[in-house]
Amino acid sequence: MELNHKSFETAQAIRATNRTSVLLSARLISVLGIATVRVKDLSTTGAHIIDVEGLAIGDDVAFHCRDDFHVAEIVWIKGREAGLRFYRGEGLGPQSLAA
Repeated sequence: MELNHKSFETAQAIRATNRTSVLLSARLISVLGIATVRVKDLSTTGAHIIDVEGLAIGDDVAFHCRDDFHVAEIVWIKGREAGLRFYRGEGLGPQSLAA
């Protein structure tokens, strides 16, 4: 997958919330199936994930991390990393943001 510079820069520019650096495992459910990914950082509006394969910018996914489950959109991809934006401003619970 190639980096879409415009989408990546746009996503970086609109990142309005603070991120918490973590190293967690999560499940990503997409039309490709269920995959285990690593979570690099989290906020109340999205996540930075690692070990992404086969997905594209704009794809919808379900993200399950600890006790939180959210529907999200892939907003940027760079190599095997991707940024998720949760729909409806559904924030993560404190249990996921607590490292």
